[in-house]
Amino acid sequence: MEELLEINFVYSKEQSKVKSFLERVPRNIECINYMDIYNKLAKNDYYDYRPSDAVVSTYLIKQIHYVLEKGHRSVYYVLGCLEKESVQNIQNYIKSLTDKEIVFNIYYSSDINLNGSSKLFSDLREFE
Repeated sequence: MEELLEINFVYSKEQSKVKSFLERVPRNIECINYMDIYNKLAKNDYYDYRPSDAVVSTYLIKQIHYVLEKGHRSVYYVLGCLEKESVQNIQNYIKSLTDKEIVFNIYYSSDINLNGSSKLFSDLREFE
């Protein structure tokens, strides 16, 4: 039987809701968090510049590679935005890195309207 990889996207407009949700995720499950990376890079910049998308993307790519190399079966990935093209790009990139069957789910807060993005996910789960 082929191993299944579950990618659980998380999205909310409020970082506090994401943080509260991630606190309930078991510690043995890897979490890739766009906002954590962004904030860490911004705090470490001597001139207080905002990190560019290219720099943040590089760190995200490193974390995706790490997760796949370690053989994690379930991953939580906090999205910085819910634009259809951005989500598809992330999904396609992950698919290009592995031969495993991948299931993409989304956890989202009640203030989010998924609209056309819902078709990109196998399972939709609302959280508070």
